[in-house]
Amino acid sequence: MKSVVKNIVIVAIVVWLAEPTYSQKLVTSSVTPLEKTSLKAKKWTFGYNDDGSAYQAQFITPKGKGKTIVDTYSFDSNLQMVNHNSEEVTDNEALVMVKKAKKDPTSKVDPNRQLKEVKADYVRVGLGAFNTVLEHGVVTGTETWNDQLGDYLWEFKYGEGKEEKLKADDRKTTAQFSIADEPEEFRKVGFWTWDKNTKMPYEVKYHAPKSKLTVMGVVHPKVQKTKGTKVVDNQDYVIQTFSVKNGVTLNKERIISFRGPKLVVVKLLYPDGSMGVLFAPHNRASQLGFDQSILYKANEYTYMRFGIDGNTIDSIDFVCPVIAWTPTFFEFKGETLYLAGSGCNENPEKYYFDLKDKKDHMVIMKITNGKMDFITATPAADYTSKMVKPTSQKKGFEGEVFDVQNTQLRIRDNGDIVLIGQYKYRGKNLDYMFLHFDSKGSLITHYTVKNNTPEAGEVHLYDNPGGKTITWLIIEPQKVDKETKRKYNYARLSTIDPAARTLGEFATYGLKTSKEQKDDYFLHPVVPVIVLNKELVFVGGDEDNKNIWLAKVALGE
Repeated sequence: MKSVVKNIVIVAIVVWLAEPTYSQKLVTSSVTPLEKTSLKAKKWTFGYNDDGSAYQAQFITPKGKGKTIVDTYSFDSNLQMVNHNSEEVTDNEALVMVKKAKKDPTSKVDPNRQLKEVKADYVRVGLGAFNTVLEHGVVTGTETWNDQLGDYLWEFKYGEGKEEKLKADDRKTTAQFSIADEPEEFRKVGFWTWDKNTKMPYEVKYHAPKSKLTVMGVVHPKVQKTKGTKVVDNQDYVIQTFSVKNGVTLNKERIISFRGPKLVVVKLLYPDGSMGVLFAPHNRASQLGFDQSILYKANEYTYMRFGIDGNTIDSIDFVCPVIAWTPTFFEFKGETLYLAGSGCNENPEKYYFDLKDKKDHMVIMKITNGKMDFITATPAADYTSKMVKPTSQKKGFEGEVFDVQNTQLRIRDNGDIVLIGQYKYRGKNLDYMFLHFDSKGSLITHYTVKNNTPEAGEVHLYDNPGGKTITWLIIEPQKVDKETKRKYNYARLSTIDPAARTLGEFATYGLKTSKEQKDDYFLHPVVPVIVLNKELVFVGGDEDNKNIWLAKVALGE
């Protein structure tokens, strides 16, 4: 079967990874009515040349009895339709066509490809009493094609494992994490994973270690009662390293001891496979029985990094500028780790899970080569005083709670730190925010704009080639279908000048804003935006899927 447009190279859309640009101006747009054969399509895909010279939409409509109608609409660089072709093909041929319309520049679809299969030993670690039982068995990995992602993925089936009896004692221990020297090829395809489907009250971790497996567990302190007085042991964490060859053998064990109860708050897997762990003092209720004169204060934290061999790589004791801090965002930049998240000083006797509506600081920490560069905490009052909003917007962010969602932490080329996302409060979706900090973690500007719907949206940034201005893109849903859960999204764009600390007015694309536009148009749920060199192309259609809508926005000079 011949391709409709022979010279078109359809490229999978990696929506947010292309070169960002700046300043917005509508270049061209088009609305193309669908043929009758496309109106009942169950699926439609979209592809494009990476230079923006040609575009192609395909609508797949099952006809029954093993037949499918494939409608192909081809567009030129000005988004005008140049050809429509309708073919009746077999279901298998239609599947191949869908794959071709969704392939990736680094992952070519080959219908005749011999899919890979591998076998390896696995070890399952339960987040429970890890020092008594581990499971050891064989896993089979098979390469498969995923239509939604347009790429090859791996599926794994685990054989029935054998329980390995290990060192047993009277300690009550709960596993916190496990790491292993997994083969690089398995790490690339996402071999190791948490098993979310287990019926047990804790997650299960599968590894395919080459030789080493390390597990950390918290040892629950013993309590001795003597005439109304409780004496509690130090808080211990036990690290056990195993050899995994022809079974599981305990090689070594060591103890990390704290003088009072410390809880694992955050666990981070480094690119090299090592594990970073943030410890913080537990709440006061858990400190009963300890000598109060030797306990850690509520804001005395410890950050440690452990290698696959179980040894400590880094250890940092530091005082957090707030009592309760849970870093929910992190970013690796070379040898540097950035941590960010909400915190508060509300009550020194309460812990993170009791914060609720009291997250009134944003805390940022930077660690380089095992040393803390800085840690800062910015209170809500600073966000109000440094707030910038569109000129037409009378009021800005008025909250005192830094509870956010769909948020990203980014480090700019000059070292500045950026947090972009959306505020929420007690289940309500509030303003979108752009927090701009300098390279030392001090707040420069707080950009904010109100959301126009009660639904949660997405935020993306694009730096211009010179790095002077930034395009702020918000993908916002007008509504959500209750049955299919599809979001009917439209786009909002504005320009930020970090040096001048200004935010332009937002322009809306998709929703009807003039009499010339006959209907609202919503972004494609899978392929919403194509990012070209200095342009964005919005891809979508009307609510009833009767028209294809394309719009090109120049992010020019």
